[in-house]
Amino acid sequence: MVLTGRHNFKSGRRASLGVGIQSVGWGGGSEEVPEDGYDVTIGEGCWIASGAVISGGVAIGRDSIVCAGSIVLRDIPPNSIVGGVPAKIIGSTLFDA
Repeated sequence: MVLTGRHNFKSGRRASLGVGIQSVGWGGGSEEVPEDGYDVTIGEGCWIASGAVISGGVAIGRDSIVCAGSIVLRDIPPNSIVGGVPAKIIGSTLFDA
């Protein structure tokens, strides 16, 4: 799952929640939807395993592996193997021949 979106806030609350459950805005009307999101960059040769969550604003370096079920909250350097909640470097994709 790659999460690039966000919600607009006014006075500490989601913008559309102040108008009531029956309104169009309850599900994310135009007031709720921002004009831009948080970019996610996934480098060439990466493997993102099932169930991984990548938070907005994160860059994953080329030739990296994100283990199943991991939650990536910070940038990952190239050639890294990351896993866990939150994801941490647990290995490298580089090897000596």
